[in-house]
Amino acid sequence: MADKSLQVKKFTVEEAGHKMDIIVPQSDDPSYDNYVAEVEIAKTRDELRKKPVPRPVNAGVRELLGAQLKEFREYRRRKSENSKRYF
Repeated sequence: MADKSLQVKKFTVEEAGHKMDIIVPQSDDPSYDNYVAEVEIAKTRDELRKKPVPRPVNAGVRELLGAQLKEFREYRRRKSENSKRYF
């Protein structure tokens, strides 16, 4: 048997400021291929529409969280040393 190479169609779907590439494998039936492509595009658009918009990250918040984590690690280290003064 000779192996038939896999043929695919590639689509780029854009919706609500998001973009996604989808790949749909081809079969011997062109009407089925068109149906599958339409369904995948509709499903992807719906997913992109529901996807939340990424929020910008504030650098000051990261530094504050880093300082709080460092302080908490020190607290846990002092507490594990069985000292009565671990505050």
